[in-house]
Amino acid sequence: MEDTQKVQFTALPRPVGMPSGALGRQLKKYAALQLSQTARHEAAHGTVAALLEVPLRGIDIRPSAAVTSTGLVELSFGVAWYDVEKAEAQFSPTALLSAMATVAAAGLVAESTIPGTEDGAQDDRASLFNYARCLHVQDVDEFLEEHRAKASALLNADDARIWMHLTHALKLAKHLTGKQVAQVVARARGTLAL
Repeated sequence: MEDTQKVQFTALPRPVGMPSGALGRQLKKYAALQLSQTARHEAAHGTVAALLEVPLRGIDIRPSAAVTSTGLVELSFGVAWYDVEKAEAQFSPTALLSAMATVAAAGLVAESTIPGTEDGAQDDRASLFNYARCLHVQDVDEFLEEHRAKASALLNADDARIWMHLTHALKLAKHLTGKQVAQVVARARGTLAL
């Protein structure tokens, strides 16, 4: 694995080299669509993590890049990260791997709702394969479908109200802490007074 250095970009009025005119407007529309899709994807991870009580550090849709030791730049448009120490204290190893598999499958569910974006969940699919391997699963396809079905049921409960509330909050804030995610989910479930 190559060493990487995280670089956080701040919002710029216009990226360097961004064309103006019709092409610039088209690229701006694409960027807005990408932000919306990323928010939906990361909110899916956040929703499922909150509902399964997997300790979440936060979700973020601000663009970032990692510069590898060879000078290559890897762009990222969204991330969800977890409190591993709390999770390990809260769950048995098998239960944690199973819960994390369902959280990862939420990304697959999110991407399947947007035509043409199935490739956006490649990292989630790789994570699912790793969880299956760690759990010594014999039928990986069955494992993937089982966790996809669990994630879909959690995300689509109550007409996807919880997921949509979190997506909206993330689009507005661009970054939510685990505590903020839990509050949005609780409000959407009607369990926290406004």
